[in-house]
Amino acid sequence: MKPHKLSSTDQLLSNTLAQACEQTLWLADENVLALLESSTEKLPDLITNRYDIDTHAKTRAKQAWFSDWDLAPCFDTQAYQKIIFRISKEKLVNHYLLNQLAHHLKPGATITLIGQKNEGIKGLADQAAACFGNKKINKSGNDYTVTVQVNENAKANVDCQNYPDLRPTLVWRDRDLMSKPGTFGWQKIDDGSAFLLDQLEKLAAQLPVPSRLLDLGCGYGYLSVGAKLITEHYWPNTQWLATDNCAAALTAFNANGGSWAEVFAGDRGLDASGEPLRAPVDLILCNPPFHQGFSPTGDITEKFLKAMQRWLTPKGQALIVVNQFVGVEKRAQGLFKSCQLIADNGSFKVMLLARY
Repeated sequence: MKPHKLSSTDQLLSNTLAQACEQTLWLADENVLALLESSTEKLPDLITNRYDIDTHAKTRAKQAWFSDWDLAPCFDTQAYQKIIFRISKEKLVNHYLLNQLAHHLKPGATITLIGQKNEGIKGLADQAAACFGNKKINKSGNDYTVTVQVNENAKANVDCQNYPDLRPTLVWRDRDLMSKPGTFGWQKIDDGSAFLLDQLEKLAAQLPVPSRLLDLGCGYGYLSVGAKLITEHYWPNTQWLATDNCAAALTAFNANGGSWAEVFAGDRGLDASGEPLRAPVDLILCNPPFHQGFSPTGDITEKFLKAMQRWLTPKGQALIVVNQFVGVEKRAQGLFKSCQLIADNGSFKVMLLARY
């Protein structure tokens, strides 16, 4: 594997982890993937909401949990004395974790928060101080390390908008959609996904009827719910599958499509050796991400394209939507026999990729 060049924040996190005591719990969200892929060091106990990070951690941490940030099972095993957290880009995740830590940690325990000013670290430091009564900030270039110590009067008082709870947030063609914080775009309809559905509505009668269909990176389920409603007349017997890397997304999708789709956790739906976790499919619908944590990266698009190629049957196709600047045509060379532009609205492109 080609080693990743660590950012200054990753290096600071790596140094902090190297000093971790035995009673340390690492809260590891998507921002830390590059660090995990670049290191083979043993890890402290770890909880994450990302399936790929959990997969990396299983062989290197004594204990690892994959969940939508429910810390209770972790603290059922021991009373942790040190928490390390490279802050999330999702503010409500940060708030929810502070509230849980105020509930679970005993006086004298310490919390180390790592991040940059433009990521909201200073605001989160103030909120941590409101919970625990103190804070200490060290600055190194653009990076900040915030340390707080739990006192006798620690209290959970940060607004996390009832983070764990599903709630109806959107309506699409008279269908209520459930979502929750922690899921990408949880309160909106993604413009790219909406554009893909517009094209699917025009194409559904022309496409070969898929025996099995996969929503790759399903999120809370908007794409699947819309596609199911659009195609149910044309594809009444299609088997629907959906996968996502994020625990919150899986919970939300189950509420929206769990009665008619099989949803499962997966890093692009692949196992640790890069093989699909289910049997091949005839059609993939996908709006691939182009961000990992705070940083945009073309590597994710390439990883998704390779996963699609592995998932598809020999005559399978993938209908995808990407931002205008993502060079899918070049990245798809050698993986797909054809890469057809279906529509371009100036912001997004819908492409039909074929293996045959």
